[in-house]
Amino acid sequence: MNLLRIRIRAILLWFILISMLVFLFEEISFGEETKSTREFQIPGYGILLLNLPTSWHDEIYRSREDQPPSIILRPKSGDEFYCWMTIRGPKEGEAGFNHPDRIKVFVKQEGETLLDRAVETEILLQELQGSHSIGYFFSLTDKSPKRGEFRYMTRGAIGVGNLLLSFTHLYHKKDSPSLKEVFLMLQEVRQRKK
Repeated sequence: MNLLRIRIRAILLWFILISMLVFLFEEISFGEETKSTREFQIPGYGILLLNLPTSWHDEIYRSREDQPPSIILRPKSGDEFYCWMTIRGPKEGEAGFNHPDRIKVFVKQEGETLLDRAVETEILLQELQGSHSIGYFFSLTDKSPKRGEFRYMTRGAIGVGNLLLSFTHLYHKKDSPSLKEVFLMLQEVRQRKK
């Protein structure tokens, strides 16, 4: 009798383990988003290569001819997030403008100007390192967002090649998958000079 119970328990445990593995595999398979590498012409600096989810819409924007271009990213449908990156090149004679130490100071100063509207009381910088880039970022929560406004913001900058990418990512849910995708995109960003 005890041997029969042991066999039944072993079979049940085996069945539960297999079910869990199948469920986990499906979550991993369906959780991954298809991506494509998109190229953005940056006049005077070649091409910026971003690996973006295919479900994202992108456009390049320039308010004036003498201003650096920005790349705007958002979902093709819905309003889960809104992200923009401004791309800057060095001014003549501006050596080391995208050095990690300078980026760190720049990002911290940017964050401190936003603290009066934030739940957080200080800027906690985090490093963002990629295969061709290094930078810093922080996240803040809006104290009192108006209806339709985003509650969360992650802002930072990263150096890649001889460019500086400053980015702002706005989102509604603290654990938004779009933020993870932005970090992956920034870790893989590349510059291809002509």
